[in-house]
Order: sequence, then C-alpha cells, then structure tokens
Amino acid sequence: MTSKSENVSEKARKRGRPSAFQAGEKGIVQHFFPDVNTERGRANICYQQRAIAALMNDPRFFWLGMDEAAVMAGKSRPRRAILQELGRIADEDTMRLVAEKVCELKPTARQARAMIRGFRGVQREGNALDLANILVGTVNAYLDSHRGMEWSEVEAAVRTLAAQIEKEATQ
Repeated sequence: MTSKSENVSEKARKRGRPSAFQAGEKGIVQHFFPDVNTERGRANICYQQRAIAALMNDPRFFWLGMDEAAVMAGKSRPRRAILQELGRIADEDTMRLVAEKVCELKPTARQARAMIRGFRGVQREGNALDLANILVGTVNAYLDSHRGMEWSEVEAAVRTLAAQIEKEATQ
C-alpha cells in the first residue's frame, strides 16, 4: 500500500511556465556557458542562439553584430538583449523582417525590446513612474548632446510637450 505523500509527490506538477526548449538544448548551453546559473538566463542564451543562427552573416543585420568576421576580429559584438528578444519570434522569415526594421531604425536596446514585444503582442501595463523615468532619460540624453541649454528652455519644452499631449488626448 502506498502512502498519501507518495501519491502526491508523483502527481505534483512543476511550477511556472513550461520550457520552450528541450533538456538537450539547455544542457548544451550549460556546458558552453557555465556561468549562466538560472533557467531564465539559459533560456535567453537559447533564444539568442536561435536569432544568431537565422541572421548571421547577412549584411542586412550587421548592425546587430551579425558579421562573424568583425566579431572574431573584435570590431563588433552581438547586441545580445535585442537578439534574445528576436529569438522569441518562432517564424524565421518573420524574425528577419522584424530584425530588418530594427536595423533600419537603430533603436536603443530598451526601445528595440519594446518594439519587438509590441510586434509579438506582449505589452506591459503602463504607469506614471515608468513613463516619467523614460522621459527623464530622454531629456538627460538630449541635454548631454546639447550642452549650454538653459533650464528655462527645458521647462518651456516640457510645458509644450504637456500641452501637445493634452491637445491630442482631447481630439
């Protein structure tokens, strides 16, 4: 006769979302990337490798670091965060179309990830703090490249932005 605890443990399901990769794929990643300790990290490497396999050595994707000769010579390096997000697109033809647009626009990694997630239909709930942080980062980047701007000009630009957003929201 089996005890209740044996039956429960046999039927217990793993928590979390199911893995998108076979154990063999993760084993290879663990072998070649031993410093990656988490399931999420290993999955990201798998997604990145999927994108690399689809995009490598195509001149349209060199901005992503997909020029093998340049990478090996130390003149370029893969844009890992963007590649990881592209690798989540299952269809390779679709992945190439999205990657081509990313290379054309040359966004930051954060912008590219958001753009790719939007294409995949993955969207986060917006909130005021996240928006404010993005606006602050954008203003600071602008000020870094445009030295000598007076604070009154920054305030005027923010007021103009607020008025424009309000105008568009009421139309």
